[in-house]
Amino acid sequence: MRIAVLNPKSEFSNELQAKLNNLGDITYTESRREYPIEELTKLVNGAEILAVDPDNLGGFEKAKEPLTKVMEALPNLKGLALSTTAYGWIDLGYCKKRKIPVSNVPGYSLESVAEHALALMLNLAKRIMVTDRKTREGRYQLEMGFELKGKTLGIIGLGNIGSRMAELAQGIGMKVISYNRSPRNKPGVEMVTLPELLRQADAISLHVTDSDEAKNMINNDSLSL
Repeated sequence: MRIAVLNPKSEFSNELQAKLNNLGDITYTESRREYPIEELTKLVNGAEILAVDPDNLGGFEKAKEPLTKVMEALPNLKGLALSTTAYGWIDLGYCKKRKIPVSNVPGYSLESVAEHALALMLNLAKRIMVTDRKTREGRYQLEMGFELKGKTLGIIGLGNIGSRMAELAQGIGMKVISYNRSPRNKPGVEMVTLPELLRQADAISLHVTDSDEAKNMINNDSLSL
């Protein structure tokens, strides 16, 4: 089987490289740079499995169209393996039409993303970035901010990362409410409707899938609540 991996070989341990070699003929990209379509198509020519990362396709925002063009040049493509949790940067409709199975990495960077979201929330509450920028410009001014303990965090999307965010928020003493497309039973988390969440929350953390349904979820109407 011919497998094309849109990631540098150096990013795989010797053990992982050996496992891949047992599956068939493996081709890697030499770096994470964005490749021209013609060069990428030539590199993956004949692949039956395509393991992809958005970087070689120009990043999440640009990857969908070039990836579809690459897949169009692979008549024997039998599977698409993503290096991400998100599906939004690929054309799922095209894959479904061609009956190409798509796999992702559900738990990828769960802790990192949840901790980063908490760090950003603390940054906003404590006015860290505002104070830093003013100080760098020689305009220091005391920015008191506020405490998050006792405040209500509204989590939109209670999947793996959203659930971990709920645990971290509870750890610093926040009340947690959440809206999810389907009801979830999470200790210490009250499920509410989206309008209720927007009205009650002191802070909001978004953990939804990258999809057309989620676009413009936060807009003038939702912010007015």
